[in-house]
Amino acid sequence: MQFKDGLRRVNTKKARCDLWDYLSHRPEYQHLYRGTYMANYSWGELTIDELEH
Repeated sequence: MQFKDGLRRVNTKKARCDLWDYLSHRPEYQHLYRGTYMANYSWGELTIDELEH
């Protein structure tokens, strides 16, 4: 985490995330989404549209 002027953000250069990799649209990561995303959590549905388009 980085903290500056009362704000917080994730330093993506120091953390790995398969969602960030997939959203980069790089060909080597496009296999990561297989049609489901956080199926056990209702709030996961909010991201599905972005993953499918």
